[in-house]
Amino acid sequence: FEGNLPLLKADGQPLWARVAAVKVASADDAPPTFMIQVVDVTAEREAREQLSYQAFHDALTGLRNRAWILDMLEADLRTARRTSSRVGVLFIDLDNFKLVNDSLGHAAGDEVLALVADRIASVLRPSDRVGRFGGDEFVVVVPDVQNGPGVEKVAERISNAIATELTVQGHRIVPTASMGIAVSTSTSTPASLLRDTDSALFRAKY
Repeated sequence: FEGNLPLLKADGQPLWARVAAVKVASADDAPPTFMIQVVDVTAEREAREQLSYQAFHDALTGLRNRAWILDMLEADLRTARRTSSRVGVLFIDLDNFKLVNDSLGHAAGDEVLALVADRIASVLRPSDRVGRFGGDEFVVVVPDVQNGPGVEKVAERISNAIATELTVQGHRIVPTASMGIAVSTSTSTPASLLRDTDSALFRAKY
């Protein structure tokens, strides 16, 4: 036998161990004897889990990152084609965010981004997906929708949640965001759907 097992130390602390057991040759009438090797691999496992987490999460906000959203969007589109449903996508961009960084500093800007991320996540359904695409841009994927108005209701909840006054480093800020919305068709790909939402966002902002 060889494998990784969760064990407890004598003091009750958990650890992961790589355990290998080998039967030792013995006389026919002797009871079976085994040599067992136990190696603590907790640090190795935690490092691997941390790398896996970093590969698909944004370090600042804790949200999923661009790579994960693209993977999940591909899966959602396959499901939508199979079930004759549609996928809605919202591209969210904070308004005048550069002013926060320029006037209050990047630490304040990071705090705003983290707070906004929490607000977006707090008003989504369990099936909805949200990720940070970079900078002050967020993407929300709404699977299994039938039409645009259904996605617009999600956008309204997000907009109201974002536009609540917050205090950062003693300064009162009322953040707002512009959004682009697109709903998939039978031929949509992650790239084409995100391109449509980006185009809609540009029209919303300018």
